[in-house]
Amino acid sequence: GTPGAEHLLVISQESSRLLEIDLHGNVLDSLSLASFSSQAEGVTVDPQGVIFVVAESSTHTRHSALLVLAPPALTP
Repeated sequence: GTPGAEHLLVISQESSRLLEIDLHGNVLDSLSLASFSSQAEGVTVDPQGVIFVVAESSTHTRHSALLVLAPPALTP
């Protein structure tokens, strides 16, 4: 999410997972996207750390979808 970051977010279409990997290709974390869509196509992160995943339309929905993963709000 920031310039010079040492981790990448990658979508695995084979496993329908969002993977966090380091620059050596080691998987650090993963999140299943199966309940969201099997057609996830793209991922980006905004400066606040919000992750956006976009999916193609499917034969069931006929609409593209956007999944927004925001960090939890801090409580005082």
